[in-house]
Amino acid sequence: MEEQFSVQSLISSHLRKKTRGEEKREIKSWYASGLGGCLTSRYLQRTQETIPTEYDDRTLRVFASGKHFEDWLVEILKAEIGDKSCQTQVRCEDEELNLTGYADFLVTTPLGNKIVYECKTKHSRAFFYMKNKGEGPMVQHKMQLWSYLYCLKINEGRLIYIEKDSLSLLEYPIFLADAKLEAIVRDELNELNACLRERHVPAPVMDKKDWRYKYCRLHEQCLEAYKQQEEKNNTLKI
Repeated sequence: MEEQFSVQSLISSHLRKKTRGEEKREIKSWYASGLGGCLTSRYLQRTQETIPTEYDDRTLRVFASGKHFEDWLVEILKAEIGDKSCQTQVRCEDEELNLTGYADFLVTTPLGNKIVYECKTKHSRAFFYMKNKGEGPMVQHKMQLWSYLYCLKINEGRLIYIEKDSLSLLEYPIFLADAKLEAIVRDELNELNACLRERHVPAPVMDKKDWRYKYCRLHEQCLEAYKQQEEKNNTLKI
């Protein structure tokens, strides 16, 4: 009998075991990593009106790959500036905003300044497209990092994009004093918190060109939940 052995299957099984159950736990706050994303899906998951299916194997490998690149970067930083000058997975929380998260790492520079870092990985084409376009980092990533600065009361952060093929880096500064960015984050969280208090499903993204439409894992559920709410509201008005 031929032995059925596959390294790929072992990797998929291992990654699935590590993440199993995580998405079914109760969500008690808005996650900073979700800032800028679909409001509807985050609301539905927060109220547990729907629970997403498990990530597919490819997505789990993408997450694992990103974690490996982050660990590589942290290892170099600690070797150069010392373990005590580089804290990893720093807890961030703000009760007023109803927000929690974990900053990738917090660096204390040789001059004593503190800088919060958030790492993102990109494949070669996306990385150099971003670089050549010259428009800076993605707004959802800026929102995420700004929220960490706010929670930690630190003035400066850096978004680092790592290109997977050659380990090229792009590093963008983000500042707590950025009033425009603060307004975007606060407006979004205020809307989510208001929807949560009123048990009102926020409107889903309808523009098919919007990345939130394309990449929302619960898009069909988002559309259905909002439709049901609107039908109920219309019935009450009659």
